[in-house]
Amino acid sequence: MRRRTAYLLAGATLVAGAFALSGIRVLTVAGGLPLALILPGLALTTLLFRRPGRLVPIERIMLVPALSLGTLILGGLLAWAVRAPLHRVTWLALSAGVTLAALAAVVLKTPAVPAESSGSGPPGVRGGRSRLPTPADATLILPVFLDREGLFEPEPMNGRRRLLKQVVPAVLAVAMLAGAAWLSLATSIHSHRVTVTTLSVVPPSAIDASGDRSIQVNATGLSSGSTYALQVTSTSENTRTTVTADDHGRWASTLRLPGDERLTLALYRAGETIPMRTVIIASAATG
Repeated sequence: MRRRTAYLLAGATLVAGAFALSGIRVLTVAGGLPLALILPGLALTTLLFRRPGRLVPIERIMLVPALSLGTLILGGLLAWAVRAPLHRVTWLALSAGVTLAALAAVVLKTPAVPAESSGSGPPGVRGGRSRLPTPADATLILPVFLDREGLFEPEPMNGRRRLLKQVVPAVLAVAMLAGAAWLSLATSIHSHRVTVTTLSVVPPSAIDASGDRSIQVNATGLSSGSTYALQVTSTSENTRTTVTADDHGRWASTLRLPGDERLTLALYRAGETIPMRTVIIASAATG
């Protein structure tokens, strides 16, 4: 890739980023798709495989979306690990940042093209003007053309080069998949162990001679040793009872409450005015 092409891709990246941040749906899609599927992979492919003969065209075509999506996946996992918000700006920073960084590295590694002199230049160019290639030039043009098409066998590699170019990338790919699997499993276990606070009552007993009935109240998922408040509201009373959770985060008690009234039981955290859990008990008259 020439420097001019790298500059054009950098400009296209900035334009796509501006479209993605515009807030207009059509422009957001038009800018987001290249940033997600094309631009990062194209820049990384150019940086990693500078010589045209290293990859056949179909490999380059497949690597572009693969590296682009890989950038978003790995970048998203890293952002999640550092607890960064995963919104549009974060994804834009990941995609555009990787693209611009890769293009900057390409520009730094690409030597400036010297001005053509009248006595030198590539086959077919002399003094800034094109000329027809001679038979002698075919010995230079034909191998380069065939190498661009990927028809030549790759150059033989010794053990060390084979290790660096084949074994190491494979090991890194396996490590990346193993890390993603471990992170997914750890996240699933962590989310599965979320503690849920519950407030429940056992079906009340029958009304006794005084008009009351016994109601067993249970609370689970509380913080061990913490203090809560249970408020009982009815037509005739409004009482508040202190609740202290045991070592297992549970609390249970049997309350004697009016049987002919509709009762509302609300569980509060200490110092809060909004109940965590609420249970409504119908009066015995209505069943």
